[in-house]
Amino acid sequence: MQSVRIEAALAPSVGVPAAFGSGSAAVARPDTTFRIALLPLECPDLPASAVTALTETFRTELLKTHAFDVMERDRMDRVMEEWGLSVSACTDVTCALEIGRVLVVDHMVQGTVVKVGETYSVNIRMFSVETSRTSASVTRYCEGCPIDRVMQLTLPQAAADLAADALSRANSALTR
Repeated sequence: MQSVRIEAALAPSVGVPAAFGSGSAAVARPDTTFRIALLPLECPDLPASAVTALTETFRTELLKTHAFDVMERDRMDRVMEEWGLSVSACTDVTCALEIGRVLVVDHMVQGTVVKVGETYSVNIRMFSVETSRTSASVTRYCEGCPIDRVMQLTLPQAAADLAADALSRANSALTR
């Protein structure tokens, strides 16, 4: 029975814009439901090139879960430019919700990668553009890791955990 509920939770959205997905996979897949846009990860004390690499790695890992249709960064940048908005200046939920409405996505994803002592903490939240409620969240730690290990191991784990949490919550909502 559980697989039936999950399949229902993952029913594709109708008319998913071509901006979602990548290449020939831009058409809505039957196993995808969460149309999201990912804001750049906040990574204090890291150079811009590392922030870009971490954000793009996380975007790819989200796509690999098959639980998300992720708006491509180039498309997101073009839409933001047309509206005169800046993604880099957006650090709070209110701003992210405004961006989500402009991008016509169902959920926004924000996150941080912060080093405290010898431990990196990766915190990710997905929230509904319609209700502003948290749809899924995950925290992962990497003790004693260099940043490249965070990128190679912790971000893929965080993406998988975010997908599992989002699917679990959607499944719960269907059974209520």
